[in-house]
Amino acid sequence: MLTMKGIADKFYKVFKPKTTPKVRHSSAKHNGRYVLLKGTATGSNGMYTMEIELQKDELGKVNYNSPVSYIYCSCPAYQYYVQDPLAKQGSTYPGTGHVNKKINNPKQVAAPCKHLLAYINYLMAKGILNRVNMTAPELPENKG
Repeated sequence: MLTMKGIADKFYKVFKPKTTPKVRHSSAKHNGRYVLLKGTATGSNGMYTMEIELQKDELGKVNYNSPVSYIYCSCPAYQYYVQDPLAKQGSTYPGTGHVNKKINNPKQVAAPCKHLLAYINYLMAKGILNRVNMTAPELPENKG
C-alpha cells in the first residue's frame, strides 16, 4: 500500500531538483470512500495539472499517511520516469511503458515528480490533508 508519505520519501532517490515549481490547489471532491485533490504547477515548459486520490479513514479524513489510489501529473518527467513504477505498485492507472531506464529511475522507484512533491508539501502546509469533510476548499494561491 502506497501512502503520500511513502511516495514523497522516495523523491530524492530518483530526482535531484534544481528548482521548486509554484503550485496551486484548485479543488477537492468526495467520491464515496475517496477524496480527489486537483492542482496545477508552473513548469519550465508551461502549466501542468496534477491529481491525487486518497482513501478516507473511518472518520472521513485524509492525511499524509492515507493510502494513495491514484496519482497523476501531466509533466514529461512523470510520464517517462514515474508513471510505470507507480502503476506496478497499483497506485495509478496502467503505465505507458515509456520509462527511460538509462537516464533516470533505473531501479523503478515509485516516486513523485517535483510538481507532485511540491503539491504534497503545499497541501500539508495549508492543512488541507487534515480537513474533515473536505468540499473543494477556497484557498489563496501560494506566493513562493
